[in-house]
Amino acid sequence: MKRPAGFTLVELLVVIAIIGVLVALLLPAVQAAREAARRAQCVNNCKQLALGLQNFHDAFKRFPAGRFHSDSTSSPCPGLTAGQAEFSYSAFVSLLPYIEEQNLYELAKWKTAGGGIWIEDSTAWHADADRMRMITARPKVYVCPSDTAEPGLSVEAGWWNAPVAPATTSYALNLGNLGPPEATTTVRCKNTGLFMYQVTKSIRNITDGLSKTLFGGEVADGHVEANENAWTRGTRLNSCLRSTRNPMNTPAGQGLKVATGGGVNGAYSSNHPGGVNFFFADGHVTFLSETIDPDTYEAYSTRDSALWPYTNRSEPQVSGE
Repeated sequence: MKRPAGFTLVELLVVIAIIGVLVALLLPAVQAAREAARRAQCVNNCKQLALGLQNFHDAFKRFPAGRFHSDSTSSPCPGLTAGQAEFSYSAFVSLLPYIEEQNLYELAKWKTAGGGIWIEDSTAWHADADRMRMITARPKVYVCPSDTAEPGLSVEAGWWNAPVAPATTSYALNLGNLGPPEATTTVRCKNTGLFMYQVTKSIRNITDGLSKTLFGGEVADGHVEANENAWTRGTRLNSCLRSTRNPMNTPAGQGLKVATGGGVNGAYSSNHPGGVNFFFADGHVTFLSETIDPDTYEAYSTRDSALWPYTNRSEPQVSGE
């Protein structure tokens, strides 16, 4: 008698088992390839941001302020008088023309009479449809493909008081190494990095070398309340302005935290395994391991090593320039 065509049950089970093993072996390789592609795109984003900052410097002989103005009319940053208007646009808004986002930049309406670019408390500002379009837009260069952040913050976020959800970003600029638990004028306006409230720095302020000084790095999950990272607003240790005071990838709400303001820790973070992409003042991008020596990590965030005694972190002392 002829044997019936086809697999026996045992043979079919063996084939299924072999296929399962092959898929199990292949899946990690596929995931690794996808992550490598996402990380490469993130590196490209960082490179564009670094080049944009350099081009801004070429045009104005300085880098943009991390935040356009101060956040206190009673005790403003150096250069402002008490009672002067508070503008909160971040350096990422200033950077738009240098990353091919001129049309989005024009929605800010910098030259509108009377200013009116204070995001939190201006009803008139919120009535401007163009500015609302700007803060809800999310330029691709500001988003890492590996970042799992929601596209926007909660509309109910009290300090925004905006009728729309401000868009998040995967990147932040370098305040310096001074940070939590302090959130004083020193942290905001007299820090050791390149981007602060109102105060601007230039290449001549970088004495440690451009290749050893951070422009900024990644921030993952910027929609989380204790880690908010909206690209249009500059806020110390939060939106767009971070420090190296806490180790990178310190979870939101943990580590050294600001006593007020939702417990933010100001840490850089990413969803890339083992570290974070950072972009430097000379334009290069480096993936720093989360196991980096703390002193080395903090040194990268200072423009001048003489500004900070690394062995005495408990007593911040910032010299003049």
